[in-house]
Amino acid sequence: MTAQAGDTIESRERARAEARRARRTLAPAERRERAELAARAAMRLVARRQARRVALYIGHASEMPTLPLRRALLARGIAVYLPVIGRDGAMHFRRWRGGPVRRGAHGIPRPVGGARSTRSALDIVFLPLLAFDASGTRLGAGGGYYDRWLAGVRGRRPLLCGYAFAAQEAQRLPHAEWDIPISAVVTERGIRRLPE
Repeated sequence: MTAQAGDTIESRERARAEARRARRTLAPAERRERAELAARAAMRLVARRQARRVALYIGHASEMPTLPLRRALLARGIAVYLPVIGRDGAMHFRRWRGGPVRRGAHGIPRPVGGARSTRSALDIVFLPLLAFDASGTRLGAGGGYYDRWLAGVRGRRPLLCGYAFAAQEAQRLPHAEWDIPISAVVTERGIRRLPE
């Protein structure tokens, strides 16, 4: 796969480094407060879309914490799915009912057990990201798991929504032909629709 004109591996790595620095500047109390605000905004989106099956991640390192959102979803009886990276490197989502998690590939928390979901069964997928821009480009950590999981999807596709701190917005991100755009982003400032 090749990147579009003007995009280089180096430019993506520079953007990742800059985004990680921006994320780490937030104090723990700020992170918790912003995570609560983002969860409220996300739940408004869930209600608007009448979503019953939602996929998200358990935040680690400097990612937007998802604990407030996970709690709110479970309290409303919404089915929650978490990512699992298999031995073959492919990602899928498994149902999580609030029980224990264990460290999976790359230290990413994953549910213990739980039924596997198909892409088309999910209503919303809240994606982790390092940075996003107004055109819907999402810069992930570089593993490509979400892009591969979504590649070639036909028919019904869940709403792809970034979940991040507002400070993670970039003016313009490098974009590669294999990048799957997001349709919205939720931050502590609310819900923002992006061009599809």
